[in-house]
Amino acid sequence: MRESERTWIVLARDVSRSVRLADASTVVLCLVLDAATGFALATTVGPSRRKACRDAFATALAEPVPPLDAAPPARVITDVEHRGDVQAELERQLPDRRLPDVDGVTPQPEAEDVFDSLVGHMCGRRQPEQFPTPDDWRMLMGLANSFRDAEPWTAWSDTVHHQLTIRVDGTEARFVAVVLGHEGIQRGLAMYPGERFPNELQYAEPGQTVMPPDGTLLFYLDPSAEVPAEYVGKARRYGWSDDVDDIPITLIMGPDGAADLGALECRHLTVGMAAILNRVPGTEPGVPTGGVLPLAHGAQGEYTALQG
Repeated sequence: MRESERTWIVLARDVSRSVRLADASTVVLCLVLDAATGFALATTVGPSRRKACRDAFATALAEPVPPLDAAPPARVITDVEHRGDVQAELERQLPDRRLPDVDGVTPQPEAEDVFDSLVGHMCGRRQPEQFPTPDDWRMLMGLANSFRDAEPWTAWSDTVHHQLTIRVDGTEARFVAVVLGHEGIQRGLAMYPGERFPNELQYAEPGQTVMPPDGTLLFYLDPSAEVPAEYVGKARRYGWSDDVDDIPITLIMGPDGAADLGALECRHLTVGMAAILNRVPGTEPGVPTGGVLPLAHGAQGEYTALQG
């Protein structure tokens, strides 16, 4: 690609609520992406936006990322509120070159998701091999919003186990779903893989901390002031109302602890929420309910639910 056509996407965000550095109270992560390929040209952290941008731009301008060479961009896309810092740092590092056009606009969702993944990696959360698409996230957030509005925790306690059979494009997976929040502690949904509620949770002693088994899908609602910024940003980006303070957190448990959702897990959780919402309170425990849920990109979700 010719230099005259190159576009950078620059995201420089305060991630202090997620990432800690021993010698800094403020942590800003700067990510420079090539817009055409999605390649990360540079990632740096610093105690301020200007410092993080300074180091990231110096790397992107000097170090090639094959097959791309190191060259100044013709255009830069960044958040409107960060445009001044980005512009000033480019002027400092390119004193004798034609400055790129710096557009303060909302970066595309895929770039935001790459940034979220980088933050998750820095926090120690395992990242998936295949990421959910923006349409996958929009569907999940839509179901999460319906779940919050329906307040199923007022109908079921965490002693009620829902046997779920979920199919995504014909491939079957089974879970035991538990609605959380009846006791007013943590509202949400847990989906344990398999056909039986985990013994280690069933027989845990009071006060004993037991980790959910690998493959457990978790959805929580927490106040925005207590939630890392990347979760708040993702929720707002994919349709969560600014007027709603509770923010959805979605995770999958793995051998190294909590991890970020992959594409298939995102769809399983989406279909699982639909299954619970379709199981109207008062339905006889032995009576199965089921339905079909069209998913993103033409995929098909199906579910049956039975109270165990």
